[in-house]
Amino acid sequence: MRRHTTVKALGCLFGAVAVNGAAAGPVQVDPTHPPQIGAAYYPPESVRLHEEGICNVKVLVAADGTVHDISLTLSTGYAHLDAACLKAFASGGLLPATEEGKPIDKVVEIPIRWNLPPEKHSPKVNPNNPPHIGEAYYPRESERRGEQGRCKVSVTVTADGKTRDIKLTASTGYPRLDQACLEALAHDSLLPATEDGKPIDMTLEIPIVWILKK
Repeated sequence: MRRHTTVKALGCLFGAVAVNGAAAGPVQVDPTHPPQIGAAYYPPESVRLHEEGICNVKVLVAADGTVHDISLTLSTGYAHLDAACLKAFASGGLLPATEEGKPIDKVVEIPIRWNLPPEKHSPKVNPNNPPHIGEAYYPRESERRGEQGRCKVSVTVTADGKTRDIKLTASTGYPRLDQACLEALAHDSLLPATEDGKPIDMTLEIPIVWILKK
């Protein structure tokens, strides 16, 4: 399963800035033109290498909303992530601070956290106790009548490897085969999903095809 990425600022971005001097209104994120922070901007090489970290970026937000003098005051420890930190505000994305209702120039320091989400793996077939699918489990009456078809079964696999809430979500068109679909996964034949190496509950939909040998 491919891992998706997320990026989190430390709290609300404008709430986390350290502002030099007093101001009636702090620098804030421009909701119509946000900084380049998020999954779409996570450096691909950092994703591949599983790099994560926190940086601090110091910028001057001018009264007209432009951003200048971007510098890194705390490194993530990774060159690709540091470059993404500096690039985050290169096209602006911040609203200026105000004093007595008027926009002013203000220097702010902004923390950015780059985090990869927990890695998840879907349930797998238990090789020591596989699902009851195949010739040995083909309903004999369906075999005699030449019944074939494809079904989908929704099942919850718990962290301890138990199968629960088995439901038919797509029918083969034959009651006997549908019953075989439900029974196929009713024997705790799946290993649980994992998140960061730890077993977790997960619900998934599994297609099953019943085909007679010619």
